[in-house]
Amino acid sequence: MANSNAEIESFIRSKTSWESLPVVVQQQLGNSSKEYEKSVVQFSIRNQLRYRGNLVRHVKKDEKRYYEELVDYSRRNLMLFPYHLSDVVVKGLRITPFQYYIMVLEIIMGQEKSYDSLPNFSAVDCLRLLGIGRNQYIELMNKTRTKTKFGGFTTSLFKKSYRDLLPTRPVSSLTILPWWVVQVGYITEDDVRSLTKPQKTVIDQIIDHGPCPAGQLAYSEVHSLYLQGLIYLDILIDDKDHMVVPPLEGFVMNRVTGDYFETLLYKIFVSLDEHTTVSEMAALLQIELALVKDAVALYCRLGFAKKKNCEVDSDTLHPSWYDEVEINKPRIRSTSAVSVSSDEEDSLLKELNRALETDTESVTGDDFTENREDSEAREVDEIKTAAKKIAFLFDSTLTAYLMMGNLSPSLKNHAVTMFEVGKLSEEQMDQFLGELEKISTVDAEGEAGVYFTAAITLRDTISSLRSNPSLLCLGLDLVRCESLQSLDQSTLSRLLHKNYSLLVCMAPLTHQLRVLGSPSLCPPVLGPGLPEVASSWFKLFLYSLCGQGPPSLLVPKGWKVRCLPRPLASSSTLLVTTWGHEATEVPTLGALSMLQDALLHSPVLLQLFSAGDRKAQTKHIAFPLEGEQGMGFDSLLSQLGTKVDLTHTCGYVTLVNFPRKLEPVPVSKPQAEQGIKTQPDEDKVERQASPAGETLDLSTVQLLEEEIDNIDSPMAGEPTKKPKRPTALSLSVATTKDIVEEWKLLELSYGIPLFDTDLNASITRRIVEGGLVTEESLASLRQDCDKLKEGLLTFITENTDSYTSSIPAMMDDNEVPYPTKPVWFDGAEIRPIGPIFNK
Repeated sequence: MANSNAEIESFIRSKTSWESLPVVVQQQLGNSSKEYEKSVVQFSIRNQLRYRGNLVRHVKKDEKRYYEELVDYSRRNLMLFPYHLSDVVVKGLRITPFQYYIMVLEIIMGQEKSYDSLPNFSAVDCLRLLGIGRNQYIELMNKTRTKTKFGGFTTSLFKKSYRDLLPTRPVSSLTILPWWVVQVGYITEDDVRSLTKPQKTVIDQIIDHGPCPAGQLAYSEVHSLYLQGLIYLDILIDDKDHMVVPPLEGFVMNRVTGDYFETLLYKIFVSLDEHTTVSEMAALLQIELALVKDAVALYCRLGFAKKKNCEVDSDTLHPSWYDEVEINKPRIRSTSAVSVSSDEEDSLLKELNRALETDTESVTGDDFTENREDSEAREVDEIKTAAKKIAFLFDSTLTAYLMMGNLSPSLKNHAVTMFEVGKLSEEQMDQFLGELEKISTVDAEGEAGVYFTAAITLRDTISSLRSNPSLLCLGLDLVRCESLQSLDQSTLSRLLHKNYSLLVCMAPLTHQLRVLGSPSLCPPVLGPGLPEVASSWFKLFLYSLCGQGPPSLLVPKGWKVRCLPRPLASSSTLLVTTWGHEATEVPTLGALSMLQDALLHSPVLLQLFSAGDRKAQTKHIAFPLEGEQGMGFDSLLSQLGTKVDLTHTCGYVTLVNFPRKLEPVPVSKPQAEQGIKTQPDEDKVERQASPAGETLDLSTVQLLEEEIDNIDSPMAGEPTKKPKRPTALSLSVATTKDIVEEWKLLELSYGIPLFDTDLNASITRRIVEGGLVTEESLASLRQDCDKLKEGLLTFITENTDSYTSSIPAMMDDNEVPYPTKPVWFDGAEIRPIGPIFNK
């Protein structure tokens, strides 16, 4: 839709009339009020705004026609049913959520689209109401086609009607909770005649006395009337409500569309906290309270959230509900006795009702003491979880490992929650750790070993950091970086400051948060601060600081490479890193052709990763450093430590070894044993060994020397006029003892790795025991972060053109600038590169 930029939308949402618009905005619209009116209608329909109380009512005079267009647009774009407009859509247009999703499925089935075309939340609601998931949809699509008896061709004449194959009523197992409010839908006289007497009584009660909680009515009648589409259910959220998000069950992972409500749902998902009220959440995110309530109500409807401490008065609860409420069970409050139940696991209402009949006078003093101790313990837990916590930041790679690894049957629900909600809170951590404990280390072999290792190291990391006395016994949340990226910087800063006192990052972390690079905007960070630290720029920056590293070439996006610099071209293996991805090893022979394709999409970093035919080896060293590292690493690490901080933060340094040969040692028989006349010293020449020379025995060496000396024998004919060839040549044979290890800096990663159990244990131990979270250490960390930030950004500026920052296409999703010209590090310093490119 035209004219949908954010500035104009903000004026529409704030109900600004055409006359009140700034002159600049009017000019953007061509000084046409009609264009503005068109934008108002489009924005209102796209965002499912209510007609009354919004600007659209002054533009579009037909209210019913407006809602018809709104529903039609939502249906064609496969959006969620507008539950916040149920009073208009259900009562006025007589379109129930069930009928709406029937029409949605008809659209995608008629276009023969796959099930994945349904957005995530729409797919979940379809599954809840229609009982149609992925497998059911595929089965339906197969039934829509029937083969003819003439050759098996399929034509439209033989297609079954989509509507005939779809269900006629919502699924009977639909969940209805007693605190949901029953509203009367669109009821005709024919509908009334078909009702039973109890059903008519319920309808009359609602009409006469107004909407009421479902728990005050007979469960069977409410359930039956809803299946018939004669009533609908409102979910009322109060400003002071606290919401709990349990591990997701039944979530459908298809695709995201980016529409306004879906974006809002994900923003609130990652921000929800059971210690924050709904109104506080709206203020924190700076989103209209009504929109937040609509989103939270949908979570409750889909079963993804529940009210904390939700109480239902047993004196008003209809007896028919006692046997029905088993999912998301609310507390039962009675005026005659005390209810004893927990938030996480309430007993059946029937059992609670029996317990209420117990005479409180029969309870002994010991029981009262025990109950009081349990209550105090729960209060301590609530205080602890309400305090600020540690946030362990991870990216989608970890959730992919947990979902793909087939590690544990129940672990997938937690992994889906970590991905879709973007957070796994402290309150769910015991259950999550219980699932991780079930993983067997015996199965961590082969290609699947990486999944098992990630899960095991994650378990160890959580256990080490969570509730540790050295870290002030703080709780821990797992938070996905990509989910936080949907929040603007000021909102994210408020959220982090409110909930967390320390941020610890997974390493490597491919998605970064720019706010982490500003110590004043977020809690202390043990991990990469700037997004630039996770880019190829950081490697080249470190190499230039230390004056050593593997020869590396950073090639800009869109460039064509004719040949490689000599140090790279002469090697057998290259380390290739496309922007935003992990490095991969590539044979040099095929690197050039692969490079042309990769440069069409992103910049590429090429690095030497072999010494001749010998492939390089890598080694990870944890920091803060402890003691001597041996093997000549100390001088290299001490040099690095003078350039960047390795003391007040944590992570690991990756070193790479380029083995080289010493001068070969001559190996030959004594001259007297070979029967060769001794030549003067100036005639002696040493012949170098072939690459396979180190495997030659002494007899083979002698044979080769004889063949070489016989070249000048009379059997070869008269020699031409040329200097006399010296005799008594000796063949040098290199041995493995002649190989010298040459270690260089390859990479520096901040945070806690999950790919190596020993490295992980070493780093987490140094966090806990190394005093990294003391006030002095954190103050030094802030200063070092500012220094590193300044140096790195200056380096990037020096090696890019000035216009980069003003062009979005010249930056990645994390606003890290792409290189605009080749950057060549020759192993000692950054140098200009020769003419090896053409555009």
